[in-house]
Amino acid sequence: MVKERKYLMILSICVILCGLWYSCYTKESIVVLSKDSTVYYYDVKTESEFLAQLEKDKIININTADIESLDSLKGIGVKTAENIINYRLENGPFKSIDEIMNVSGIGESKFNDIKDYISVEGDY
Repeated sequence: MVKERKYLMILSICVILCGLWYSCYTKESIVVLSKDSTVYYYDVKTESEFLAQLEKDKIININTADIESLDSLKGIGVKTAENIINYRLENGPFKSIDEIMNVSGIGESKFNDIKDYISVEGDY
């Protein structure tokens, strides 16, 4: 009878410790499995922090992006997205991200808002 109580007490303590560890772990991280089976892990505490981090990590290749992708950039609407695509069709691919300032509707201020979220290389 005493052995059984010791066993149950030890088992209970292990369960409590595992529960505490799991609780702490899951409150500070979010793991997302996307449709293409890519796993994203973020060390965040709230859903809003997670969404902000996910948006921050989103890089758009301005040489391959469609209107919808370009429109998702801060301050870029459908008309400016169309201007970007038309510029690309008329002048060829962008050689650097700052070349986007040659597009009608994109000045230095708007460029500064989007420069961390755009690229001219890679497959994004």
